[in-house]
Amino acid sequence: MGFARLRRLVAGLSCHNLRPNFAGKLGHKGRIETGNQSSMRCYRLYVLTRHERITDSLNATHASDEEALNFAEALRGAAHAVEVWLGERLIGRVGAQFELA
Repeated sequence: MGFARLRRLVAGLSCHNLRPNFAGKLGHKGRIETGNQSSMRCYRLYVLTRHERITDSLNATHASDEEALNFAEALRGAAHAVEVWLGERLIGRVGAQFELA
């Protein structure tokens, strides 16, 4: 599945689509708090080339870091690597390891 197609499929789940009239509120550390329900976090995913350049990015909500990393693995396809960020914290990287040439 291509990145563009996958991006269209998850467009309704992305963090940037949240509206001010959202039932919950955006809490600290990117969590979406909805009362007694479990909270979701807004992650930022970066698709990288072998030259460590960003070719695309995506905002997505997930319940855990592990879920976000699994999503990144499915998203990676033929891409060199995908990095998953939560705010300023790098959660992980799937694909090739970072190397300075």
